[in-house]
Amino acid sequence: MAQHIFCLMTIALILSCGQQPSARASGEVHLIYTTNLSGSLDDCQCGDDPVGGFTRVLPELDRLAGQFPNHLVVDAGDFLNSYSLPEANRLMLKLLALAPYDAITPGDQEFVESADFIRQVSRDEGLSLPLLSSNLSTDDPAAPAGVNFKRIIAGPISLFVMGIVNKKTFDFIAPPPGRIDDDAAALEALAEAANRENDLQVLLYHGERHDAEQLAVQFPWLDVIVLAHQQQKAFSQVQQTALVECGSNGEYIGHLSLRR
Repeated sequence: MAQHIFCLMTIALILSCGQQPSARASGEVHLIYTTNLSGSLDDCQCGDDPVGGFTRVLPELDRLAGQFPNHLVVDAGDFLNSYSLPEANRLMLKLLALAPYDAITPGDQEFVESADFIRQVSRDEGLSLPLLSSNLSTDDPAAPAGVNFKRIIAGPISLFVMGIVNKKTFDFIAPPPGRIDDDAAALEALAEAANRENDLQVLLYHGERHDAEQLAVQFPWLDVIVLAHQQQKAFSQVQQTALVECGSNGEYIGHLSLRR
């Protein structure tokens, strides 16, 4: 609708899996996601109606999290600018820390200032960001990698959340010093833990869609892949895996209603 500041993508998805139904919880969980925010603090002022900008996204995330108690709020990366703007990127991190995120995965743009920019700002400002990266091992302990998986309980549902940044995304921005593991190798290393006593498996994937589609085929136990990097607004399914991405610059918030 024209008067809305951005659109909310809402999709209901019923998931099935190969595990025995008796071992799985039943219920509903709401996956609320952002992608490709690109440091957009306000709308682009490129049309008649204001759209996008994290100052508009933030209160809507709070509203959705309050409306749906059984939720998971995530971001799949490129939340900072694609070029160096230290003060704007610092402000973006401060706003991100106010949002009800459960997990955010660094993409290539998160290293546009330096490998340790996020850690430095977090320390200086007293921020706590729920960073998640399953395939990034840096030589610098100050680099923003975070934990390699998260197990999150949302009501009756146990979610296993992973985050991967594909090394090919670092074409214009230098990667951090250290190792970026192959996507498939990182998922293979987590497969046993991901499928042990968890109801849903969610991958935050920073990379290209065709690579994500291949992962969905290779690892059919993935229930949802939240995509970022290509700045698309799309929903598709590969076999039983849902692939979602919600555009760029905070114009859209994604909302998946997952019922098991």
